[in-house]
Amino acid sequence: MSATLVSLFVIVIGTLLIQHSRTPMIPGTTVPGVKATADSLKYRLAIWTFTTGKIFDHPILGIGYGKNNFPLVYGQSLNDEVQPGHLPVLPAGTHNTFLDIALGTGIPGLLLFVWVIQRISSSALTNFRQTVDQFDKAISLGVAVGIVGLVVRLCFDHMLIGTLAVLFWILVAMAMLAHSTADQTQAQRV
Repeated sequence: MSATLVSLFVIVIGTLLIQHSRTPMIPGTTVPGVKATADSLKYRLAIWTFTTGKIFDHPILGIGYGKNNFPLVYGQSLNDEVQPGHLPVLPAGTHNTFLDIALGTGIPGLLLFVWVIQRISSSALTNFRQTVDQFDKAISLGVAVGIVGLVVRLCFDHMLIGTLAVLFWILVAMAMLAHSTADQTQAQRV
């Protein structure tokens, strides 16, 4: 009971601190980094439309995958295309990991990435259903639910980098280890 109260207290205080903190801006733009606004939606729709058009210019190999490829290739040359009432869309990147992967590696690279995510989630769910160990069940369910959250997050920003990516792959490795342990236990029973 006390752990629940402490958790609730931390969530409420954290939410209040976030709401009253200064809103950081995306470097090189006038777009707020945290708060969702109508301008943010307009900005994202414009960048996604632009990026989708560029994906079909390079559908097989893309423009090359890398941290700053989008701004390096498109960030400086097309800034004069900003329509009245719109924000410049190019300096800050694609704001969508799936579009970023498709643009950087081509449509085959996007399909491979989606396939890997699908295989990880289906393996985690299979392990969740088959294993009897509660810890393995928890890890597998955590990976499956985490992938849903990650996919939603990746639709709105390019966040599969840095610490988030490391934590994700460590959790995936734990789930796959739990899955292989469950397979070994099943084989020993037979």
